[in-house]
Amino acid sequence: MGAALDVFDNREKALVIWFVVVVLGALLIPGVRQDVPGIFKAVTPVLVVPFLIAAGYVALVVLVLAQLGFWTTAVLDVTLFWFFGAGVAAFAIAGMKAGEPALVRSLLRKAIPWVLLVEFVANLYVFSLPVELLLVPCIAFVVLLDAFAETKPELAPARNLTSLALGVFGTFLLARAAVIIATDPVSFASSENAMRFLVPILLSFAFLPFAYFLAVYALYSNAFALLNVMAKDPARARSAQRAMLRAFHVDRMRLARFEGPSLRKLARADDRQEIKEVIRRAA
Repeated sequence: MGAALDVFDNREKALVIWFVVVVLGALLIPGVRQDVPGIFKAVTPVLVVPFLIAAGYVALVVLVLAQLGFWTTAVLDVTLFWFFGAGVAAFAIAGMKAGEPALVRSLLRKAIPWVLLVEFVANLYVFSLPVELLLVPCIAFVVLLDAFAETKPELAPARNLTSLALGVFGTFLLARAAVIIATDPVSFASSENAMRFLVPILLSFAFLPFAYFLAVYALYSNAFALLNVMAKDPARARSAQRAMLRAFHVDRMRLARFEGPSLRKLARADDRQEIKEVIRRAA
C-alpha cells in the first residue's frame, strides 16, 4: 500500500484525502445515504455507462502510448489526475455543449500545450503534506466562490477579489518553480519530467474524437427520450429513432438543429413516409 501511494506527490495525496473525507462525510448524513441507490440507478444509463466507456477509451490510449514508449507507471499519477480533472471537464463540456458550434473550440482550450505547460510547471514542486492538506480546501473554496460569483453580476467585486487571489497564488507557484529549476536544472531536465508534461497533452488530443462522439450520443439520447414521451406508441418512437440514425449518422450540427417543432412533428408522424418527409424538410 505504501509503495502504491509513493506514486503520488503530496498535493495529489492531499486531494485524495480530502475527497475521501468529503465523500465519507456526505455518507454520514442519513438523507444523503438513503438517496444514493436511487440517484445511482437514475444516472447509470445517462452518466455512469458513458463515463465507464470513456475510462475504457483512455485506458486503451494509455496502452498504445505505453507501446510507443510515451507512457510508464511513473506517470500513473499524472494520468489519473488528468482523467479526473481535464478528462472529466471535457466529458462535461461534451454533454452540456453538445449542440453548440463552439464545442470543439471549447474542448481544444483544454488541450493547448502552453496552458498545460503552465499547469505542469506550477504543480511540479509541491509543499509538505501538512501544508498541502491546508492549501487544498482553501484553494477549492476560493475557486468555488469565484465560479459562483461569475454567475451573479452583483457579486462582481467579490469575483475581482477571488480572481486576484488565484492569480497571486498561481504566480507564486510559478515563481517558486522557476527558482528551483534555475538552482537545479539537471534534475528538471529529465526524461520523466518530459513524459509528465507530454502525457496530458497527448491524452487531451486523443480524447477529442471520443468527446465529439459523446456529444453526438448526448444529442441522440435527449432526442430519443423526448420521442419516447411524445410518440403515440413505442413502435412509432422506435421507427422515428431509426430514421434519425439513418438520416443524421454522426453529423452533430444537423442533429442539433433537429429539435423543437421538428421533433414534435416526427413524434406525431403516422407512417415511414411521413417520418422521412419530416426529416427531409427539417434537415
